[in-house]
Amino acid sequence: MSDKYFVSVNPNSGAGKSGKDWPSIKQKLEQAGLEFDYALSTQHRENIEHVQHALKQGFRKFIGVGGDGTMHHLVNGVLGQSEVPSTEVELSLISIGTGNDWVRHYGISRNYDDMIQLIKQGKTALQDAGKLSYADGHGEEYFMNFAGIGYDAYVVEHTVDLKRFGQIAYLFGLVKCLFNYDPQQLKVEVDGKPLLDEEIFMLIAGIGKYAGGGMMLSKNAEINDGFFELTYGKNLSKAEIVSIVHKLFDGNYITHPKVETLKCKQIKVQAKNKDLVKAESDGELIGLGDFEVNIIPSALKIIVP
Repeated sequence: MSDKYFVSVNPNSGAGKSGKDWPSIKQKLEQAGLEFDYALSTQHRENIEHVQHALKQGFRKFIGVGGDGTMHHLVNGVLGQSEVPSTEVELSLISIGTGNDWVRHYGISRNYDDMIQLIKQGKTALQDAGKLSYADGHGEEYFMNFAGIGYDAYVVEHTVDLKRFGQIAYLFGLVKCLFNYDPQQLKVEVDGKPLLDEEIFMLIAGIGKYAGGGMMLSKNAEINDGFFELTYGKNLSKAEIVSIVHKLFDGNYITHPKVETLKCKQIKVQAKNKDLVKAESDGELIGLGDFEVNIIPSALKIIVP
């Protein structure tokens, strides 16, 4: 087992800022006395392979350089293998992304020197993870912050070309997509019990509080309590959506009479029109159709302030 760090760099994060700043970050890591190997991902999800290869080489300490998507891929690299227990692997992030929502939950500074000092201090905590199964159980994706089904996934799909606008990209996308999306008929089961069977606008399983570049979409979520904060909006009209947009940033949109929240460990979703209902996790578009989401308590060892 190596005491060296493995640094996984996504040079495309933050509209290319990660790649531009990597030489400076690399120098700062060296000046801080950290011993490390590194790899740059040139293709989408390539850093998952980098992590799993590094685990086989004996690395147990990982630093992501990028955004929430980069951390998402590190998490999938760790949880998507069975050779090393996930709680023996230490994860940290130098956050340079569009949303930066995962570090926001922890109050982690986005100053490079501060983040490197945090990594050197080495204080860790365990946090929950989620597992999203799709394609009748043949596909699976892990996540560390949130998963969304319905409108949330639709927005993610249609904001790829807006990321150059930074943190307000998701808000732009939310408005852009509003008039092209229709609520979908969903049958939802929670912890083995039927919850609803009706038209639903969106459904979010939150581990952390923030998503979409600072929106507090899961106001009551706790990152290590062993539960999702499930938030769902019933057949909200477009006018009702517009009326609560400003409340997305303080979490008070959940006071709307058509928005419900509850704590749970498992969510099963069956869509009437399977080709129209998509899911995303941590801002990554995943798939179509029916879904199952399960909590994995205390699955990840994270560097924290």
